[in-house]
Amino acid sequence: MFPVSPNASLTLKVWTGSNASTLLLSQPVTSFVAGEWNEFILNMPVYLTGTSELWFGYEVIQPGDDYVAGYDEGLGVSGYSDLVSTDGSPWESMAIRYGLNYNWNLQGFVEPVAGTGTFIGAANEPRDSKSSSHGFVNHRQRALFGYDIYRNGVYIATTQELSYFDSCADIGGEEVYEYGIKAVYEDCESVLVNTYILGFFCPPVGVSYEITEDLKIYPNPSADLIWIDTRDMSGSLLVYSFSGKLLLENHVSNNDKPVISLKHYPDGAYLIKFVSDAGETYTGKIQKCR
Repeated sequence: MFPVSPNASLTLKVWTGSNASTLLLSQPVTSFVAGEWNEFILNMPVYLTGTSELWFGYEVIQPGDDYVAGYDEGLGVSGYSDLVSTDGSPWESMAIRYGLNYNWNLQGFVEPVAGTGTFIGAANEPRDSKSSSHGFVNHRQRALFGYDIYRNGVYIATTQELSYFDSCADIGGEEVYEYGIKAVYEDCESVLVNTYILGFFCPPVGVSYEITEDLKIYPNPSADLIWIDTRDMSGSLLVYSFSGKLLLENHVSNNDKPVISLKHYPDGAYLIKFVSDAGETYTGKIQKCR
């Protein structure tokens, strides 16, 4: 695991069955190093039978204003490596529930009874691994060439980046599109995963205008100022990092046109939330890029 903060109590857990329905093991973590890969050996072996699902992860008990669980840069594998639960049941995909497109930094090793260990790793890890005090090394199994992007089931591009911009010139008009991604390796490719249904409105001028979960944000992406359409309602406007940390909270009055400066934020994606005084909630995503 790769915890990013020391302020938490962690417990390793292993489940079996459909949707991690049965807890097999619960092992408290006595110590760990934040900001590094930490490797732990289970006190009690868990046997792989090949007849049921096996899930592993960890429980985090943390202060309300601190976030401990490390995650990668995506693309997330919805329903598998992006699951989260507040009480152990039910499990929810972060992509589906919160629009967060990444995976938890978890890796596992299995070892046959007779001896040699076998690595289970994240196939979409393009970055260099970080060494840990436990001597962890990332054993890559295949060369990742890039990602094939599909719109409405039709191939449109290949990219090696972890984000892709579909321009208005290619889309045109106001419509809803379904996107999917395949990982392309040296000798194979993955199944089509991470299907998203997105709504876009492309204006006639040269700015991108994104409608994401009811909020209109423009221009998006942006290097500095962005405008947010709050439908002339009063309420609270909040900006979060993708780790869930609250970065900004402003009150919006009726007929205001909120403007947010991204100038001093690092490049990346941010979540925006508007809660009207009537209790209605609208969410969207801001992309900061230079």
